[in-house]
Amino acid sequence: MILPAPPAFVSGSGWAGCFLLLLLRRSGFRFAGAAALAAAAAGFWLGDRPCTVFLAVLEAALLAAWLKRGREDLLPAELGYQLAVAVPASLLMVFAGGGTAAEAAVTASGSLVAGAASALLADLAHHYRPLARLAGGWPGAKEAARVPLRRMIAHLAAGAAVVPGLLTVLIAGLPRSSEAASAASAGLPAPALATVAAAAAVLPAAFGAHWLSGRISGAFERLASATEGLHLKLRQGLDVRWPAGGAAEAAEIAAHCREIADHLAVQYDTNERLTESLREQSARLRASEAALERLSYHDSLTSLPNRFYFYERLRAMMDEHGDRGVGIMLLDIDRFKQVNDSLGHASGDEMLRIIAARLRKLCEDVAVICRLGGDEFAILVPGGSREALSRLGDAILEAAAEPVRVGDRELYVGASIGISLYPDDAVRVEELVRNADTAMYTAKEAGGRRYEFYFSSMKEQVSERLEMETSLHKALELGQFELFYQPKMDADGTRTFGFEALIRWYRPGKGYVPPDLFIPLAEETGVIQAIGDWVLRTACRQCVAWHKAGYPPAVVAVNVSPRQFENPKFVEHVEAILAETGMRPEWLELEITESFLQRDRNVVIGMLRRLKDRGIRISIDDFGTGYSSLSQLKNLPIHAVKIDRTFIRHIDTDRKNASIVSAIMALAHSMNLRVVAEGVETKAEHRLLRKMHCDELQGYYFSAPLRAEDALPYLRLMRHPSGGRKRGTENEDAAQIMRQ
Repeated sequence: MILPAPPAFVSGSGWAGCFLLLLLRRSGFRFAGAAALAAAAAGFWLGDRPCTVFLAVLEAALLAAWLKRGREDLLPAELGYQLAVAVPASLLMVFAGGGTAAEAAVTASGSLVAGAASALLADLAHHYRPLARLAGGWPGAKEAARVPLRRMIAHLAAGAAVVPGLLTVLIAGLPRSSEAASAASAGLPAPALATVAAAAAVLPAAFGAHWLSGRISGAFERLASATEGLHLKLRQGLDVRWPAGGAAEAAEIAAHCREIADHLAVQYDTNERLTESLREQSARLRASEAALERLSYHDSLTSLPNRFYFYERLRAMMDEHGDRGVGIMLLDIDRFKQVNDSLGHASGDEMLRIIAARLRKLCEDVAVICRLGGDEFAILVPGGSREALSRLGDAILEAAAEPVRVGDRELYVGASIGISLYPDDAVRVEELVRNADTAMYTAKEAGGRRYEFYFSSMKEQVSERLEMETSLHKALELGQFELFYQPKMDADGTRTFGFEALIRWYRPGKGYVPPDLFIPLAEETGVIQAIGDWVLRTACRQCVAWHKAGYPPAVVAVNVSPRQFENPKFVEHVEAILAETGMRPEWLELEITESFLQRDRNVVIGMLRRLKDRGIRISIDDFGTGYSSLSQLKNLPIHAVKIDRTFIRHIDTDRKNASIVSAIMALAHSMNLRVVAEGVETKAEHRLLRKMHCDELQGYYFSAPLRAEDALPYLRLMRHPSGGRKRGTENEDAAQIMRQ
């Protein structure tokens, strides 16, 4: 700072300015003006001249501006101020006051050295914060431990010149003896020379320190700049400029960093590839998990929720709705198996998709629709009352009854629905679903195309059905089946053309079970295969036994189940039974239903033709109730058509039935097919059928199904190979049998 003249440092503005530098560092720029005014006031109080006070205020303003521009070191600014302002001002003031050149040199040098020392002290106190470093826990302790290398070197080099210079100035300003003072008149005294020398040393030392620090630390600074954000530069493939000059240690560190960076770059590339691979695998894994979850909880055919989702959602609804109730509707498509077997699984799948779309459109806003498997669907209705479930059931039945177009076919199916309610019918999930299933089977057994609510009495029916199914599996082994034979007569009722073998099941303690009850159950459970073989084998043995007993050959008709016909070795199987029993092929007639005609026509026709070529007769049973038409029969290798009993009943009073039967007979005869009317029960029906020239008649009007030993009288009415019995004899025997 400005020291007006040695040997005494009496400039109050100068000493106040020394402390002002520290104050500017700590207080910021808001107090710079107040600090400058305080320095001026101190100078006036100590007797400074106005020019000295003005220079002190100017110095404070210039240094404050220097700091405000973001400069970190005050020493260069202070030296610049001294050279540009303070030193010239000191020289002018000394010369203006009549001082000598020696005094002027000492004043300027002292001002320069003192200013450099105060600025250096302010820099050291600001950057190194000795009190904070000693305290350790004070704010700024960590920052005090991190000072740039450039600044450290500059401070060290400048201090090496400034501190001795300041000591020299202080020593030179001590009181001198009179001899020394008198010697000063002869020339420049030694203290003045020392002061000037100190000032001359401070200037190059200070500026040289900054140059030297830049030279030494420049490489480290460039190295720090190069390594800043190095990982991002390596990932982005940017060019890193490593320092090539400077200190040898810096160059060596740069070389090591370059080598490490090269290895890191390779590692980053490898990691990027691995990361990308892992990202792709993770994406595929997430997609697989999503697909697996969808497969776990959704049906792939209809995209509806599946059985697992159904049970989880049902439990959640039971917990959520509580006393408000939950309705369960189990839906099964009527005659779906027949469509699936006859038209193929692709057509069956298409039908399922169409039915699912109808259910989704109808119920999606009010219920949850699931596919449990096969042709069975489940509908969950939260808070549903019986009235609401009835309305929904009616809407579903109406939608299911609409025709379903599969390919070029228009099919008509229906639905059977069973309904149970929580908590009225059950409080456990399994029991609730079982009750709905029971109600659905009840609706199916009632003819389908309807819905049934569960009632406790249904359990007995289901129990009886299960008991019957169990007994059916053991009936063949226990010999509970019997074979009855119903004669087929000519139009006059006087001659026997043959017999139809009809199975009967006698359950001990239960009596005879109607065939329309256990035959569908046998087909459903698969027992029909074994039962059909037993019927065919037993009928063939009985026919051979009659012939060996001396009776004329009788044609025995045996019903064949579609399940038997599914066996591709069925023709060979029939031949094996004929060979085993000694039965002649022309004595056997196989009756198939119209449902056979809905299968692969080429396969069906091929099997029928092979049977016919072996001499076996083929007839269509229950004609008129299925899908076939007379036009389809012209290409089939069959011998006869059996008109279903529903058309024969009340034929004498129902003109529509009479017209249908008459048309069937006319067209069948035109194709050289025999016509058999089954279910003839009255004399009027017999008379009308004879008038229509029906070929064969069968029904209770002539005879109920008979045991083998009871059928012997009708065997006597068979036509002998030689030409048969006389007409009169036949009429007498027939009349006697009818009377019996």
